[in-house]
Amino acid sequence: MRMNSLEERQNLIQGFGLALLLIATSCSPKQPSPAPVTNAALLGVVQKIAAEHLKKPVDVIAPAATFANLGADDLDLVEITMAVEEQLNIEISDDALIKAAGIKPDQNLASHLTLRVFVDVAAAAPKPAAGNHYKVSESATGTLRDAQVGVYGELSKLPNPNAYELLFVPSLELLTAESERKLGRQMNQSERDALKERAAVVAVPAAVAVEFKRKRAEREASGSR
Repeated sequence: MRMNSLEERQNLIQGFGLALLLIATSCSPKQPSPAPVTNAALLGVVQKIAAEHLKKPVDVIAPAATFANLGADDLDLVEITMAVEEQLNIEISDDALIKAAGIKPDQNLASHLTLRVFVDVAAAAPKPAAGNHYKVSESATGTLRDAQVGVYGELSKLPNPNAYELLFVPSLELLTAESERKLGRQMNQSERDALKERAAVVAVPAAVAVEFKRKRAEREASGSR
């Protein structure tokens, strides 16, 4: 997703913090690809994921509603998209969503994309290339860029002349807790390090990171996320 002004990036950051299906960071081996699903079944999958992320009942996740109508911003949409990709083993491109929504790249996608249109795009989405389990956005210059998405182990090695901060999606603490819940025990340091290397991150300016962390702390204190 494209982040333009600082204010827009801060608005996008508000949706961070997802107890989603351990997006692309599970400690257990990747499961075989699921069987193809119909659009009706896919709609149910997307509704469930969106409901879990947005903390809403599934029955209010209306197919005709835009993601913004449901209370999601573009960063929420990124996380929901990643969860759908992970569960269905598909790759949903930003360009496909923008085209399907009938908007320009600099317009707010969450305000124009409906759940039904998202499902149509997901239904036509390809499987990832062999060995490309993680969808990593690339920088044309080879240096870390604003809003670049990838895994920590890869993006942390890129030159970072603008001192962007890598924010974990969701938080590393949440990923660790979910992994330990699945394992039924505490992880050792080697396992924690491996989880961090595989965890999804987004690069943002330091000012955006500060604002995000403030809002995350507020949400955790209130128990709203």
